[in-house]
Amino acid sequence: PVAAATIFAGVKLGKRYAVIVPLLAMLLGDLVIGFYDWHMLVVVYASMLTVGVAAFLTREKRGVSAFLARPFAASVFFFLTTNAAVCFFGTMYPHSGAGLIASYVAGLPFFARDLMGNLLYTSLFFGVYEYATRVATRRVVAATPILEGIAR
Repeated sequence: PVAAATIFAGVKLGKRYAVIVPLLAMLLGDLVIGFYDWHMLVVVYASMLTVGVAAFLTREKRGVSAFLARPFAASVFFFLTTNAAVCFFGTMYPHSGAGLIASYVAGLPFFARDLMGNLLYTSLFFGVYEYATRVATRRVVAATPILEGIAR
């Protein structure tokens, strides 16, 4: 849900939160789960920050294609960058083109889950936001005649 929350923050909350939300979410997660190799940590954090900035920069884009493109692009970008980091900073794969391909192939099941999760949670965050906004708007509209009567 970190990428989805980051996308939501970038589109609906603004530039500051597009950076703060992923940093805080990942920092809290790392405090609970534990930190790891700093090279990979930098790549993971930078990837999520990039997702937040990209979401902010595309905040004016509307429609289904923009809505689906953000979590899809976030998943692809995160997959490519973090698996490259695992290959080149880790010890599981040779630091070569063949190692990079092996890292990408091994990461495909995780990519599929990440993509589905990003699509689901992005839909959930935006859906709840839109629903809450509509409910609040209806209540304000319904209360307007009452408020106008009080103001007189």
